[in-house]
Amino acid sequence: MSEGKKTNWGKTARPRNANASGSAVPRQPATRMSLLLGLVFLTVLTAHASVLAVKLGNAPTLPWMHVAPLALFAASLLLVQLTLAVVRYRGDAGIVAGAQLLAGLGMVVQFRVGAYANGLLELVPFALGVCGFLLALVLAGKGRAGM
Repeated sequence: MSEGKKTNWGKTARPRNANASGSAVPRQPATRMSLLLGLVFLTVLTAHASVLAVKLGNAPTLPWMHVAPLALFAASLLLVQLTLAVVRYRGDAGIVAGAQLLAGLGMVVQFRVGAYANGLLELVPFALGVCGFLLALVLAGKGRAGM
């Protein structure tokens, strides 16, 4: 009886997170979420790099303000990943990744048009949007975000 709890049929019960060999199986939703958010970051990084290359071709210097939208986007991806891991979000990872992809590409387009030329204050609506997105996922998740 030291191997585990016996069931009614005389077989040893395995833990829920173990596969046939008895080893623990990694959590699939968290792994999929990390993979998708990593792909989103690479996509937005590539788009942002192409816009930065054009701006660098037009001017010999690259001010740090040109990297601020990408840094804010990377920080928002980390915030989303950590928040959803803390609340044990079990919803569809594709919806979260799709929303983040659209937000990131929107930032790239706004950066290309010059919307962030006047300073960091123009990045505040993006940060508020990320907070609203996380609030909606956590509070209105219809039982998919277990707290």
